[in-house]
Amino acid sequence: MGYLGFNFLFDYLNRTRLLKKGLKVKAHIIEIKRSLLGENHLPDYVVEVFYTHPNTEKIYYTEFEYFGDVNANERLKKGKDVDILIDPQNPENIYFKNVI
Repeated sequence: MGYLGFNFLFDYLNRTRLLKKGLKVKAHIIEIKRSLLGENHLPDYVVEVFYTHPNTEKIYYTEFEYFGDVNANERLKKGKDVDILIDPQNPENIYFKNVI
């Protein structure tokens, strides 16, 4: 049980660091895939995106999980751009939650 506690603590600290020091960039949606196991604790959709890192100009391809109905969200459509936060230490670690 102690391992899970440390794991959740590190996830929480990583997320708060990302929210405070993350870089906001535009990501282009390539594909939206329905998750096969969309239950309570698993994501309903997996959204594949690519973006250009603002400091290195390198293109990254990654994905994020989306909980909810994609059809109800006008911003999550294939071919559109969305705002995401990227981790300056690990550019493949991204965060999306209605970033404004």
